[in-house]
Amino acid sequence: MNFLQIVSIPQAVELLLSVDGGPWSGSERVRTADSVGRTAAEAHFAAAALPPYSRSTVDGFAVRSCDTFGASEQAPTLLRLCGEVRMGCKTELAVGPGQAAAIPTGGMLPAGADAVVMAEYCEQAARDWVSVGRAAAPRENAVLSGEDAAAGETLLARGARIDARAAAVLAACGLAEAAVQTRPRVTLISTGDELAEPGKPLMPGRIYDCNSTALEALCAEQDLQVCAVYRVGDSLTAFTEALRGAADSDMVLLSGGSSAGAKDYTVRALEAVPGGEVLAHGLAAKPGKPTIVGRMGRVPVIGLPGHPAAAMMVFYELAAAYWRQRRQSADTRRRLLVRLAEDVHASPGRQTLLLAELLARENELWARPVYSKSSHIRTMQRADGYLRIAPEQEGLRRGQLAELILF
Repeated sequence: MNFLQIVSIPQAVELLLSVDGGPWSGSERVRTADSVGRTAAEAHFAAAALPPYSRSTVDGFAVRSCDTFGASEQAPTLLRLCGEVRMGCKTELAVGPGQAAAIPTGGMLPAGADAVVMAEYCEQAARDWVSVGRAAAPRENAVLSGEDAAAGETLLARGARIDARAAAVLAACGLAEAAVQTRPRVTLISTGDELAEPGKPLMPGRIYDCNSTALEALCAEQDLQVCAVYRVGDSLTAFTEALRGAADSDMVLLSGGSSAGAKDYTVRALEAVPGGEVLAHGLAAKPGKPTIVGRMGRVPVIGLPGHPAAAMMVFYELAAAYWRQRRQSADTRRRLLVRLAEDVHASPGRQTLLLAELLARENELWARPVYSKSSHIRTMQRADGYLRIAPEQEGLRRGQLAELILF
């Protein structure tokens, strides 16, 4: 193995893209309600105006606002009722000078009316008259047709992540289905004689494999589909067979087997399968230095560190970044500008990824590093996100502003 072939995180992403870096093209149509969490395969447009007609936002009386100017509780304006708007029906009413029409919340605004006075400020003086005790401004308590979205307006860009809010907008515009990208198929391979499957009895000298669970959850978070999970011991034959079984995947994530050691078969196994090649064996990052970047033909392979926290952060920086570029989508993770609660040391020449927790002090957001041994898993649970420290920086000072990337 060659640990001298070290690349930066952006260079590693470019290497992965060189394997098969064309835009992700697979797509399918799903129910709008089922599109939440998926990635839009194309732009979605409003087929009609939203709302499709001008409507009232309150129960009250539709009026011409100019007829109410000067109205007050002490000096109400008397308007003649011209009819009542029925919910869910097209109205043929027209409000003329000195007239008003009763209207429910959501009812269609009659022609001629440009505002609605709430029922609380009105009193029916006689069968055909209403006393209005408050002036209404133009468009008050009314939403005009197309005010929310114009016909043909872009509702969702290609590559956007669909959440519940976006799905609601699509449904409001009458879209029963959404075009989403098919989920890339990911194979997970965890290596090590010491690994045991969660739920099974734990024998002496063994530990439960948490990386597979963590990576499967992270894949779901990124709209990736885990199609197979292999747990293999330190056996070149078993490792090679697992890689062969992953040949129809869109990406392979290896967990463990990337550090030096007598039982490290990762590189040899990768080079033993058809089209297998190691592109880089080392990442200029801390944690993450032993990360492997490789390929099996057109299938990119990432050998993540075995330590859980390191594996998860490298996943965010490498695997997730790779798929964002394949999908031509933006990084929508939340970021906060925070002050550092203490001095932070970095590793010059390497991208430092430092777990941190949020603190509220003096009406400001602060971040305190979360330190622990690299094999600790609960470190990730305690942290709210992580800081990126550039390779040219030796560290950051207490009180200095820094960007915290939230999980």
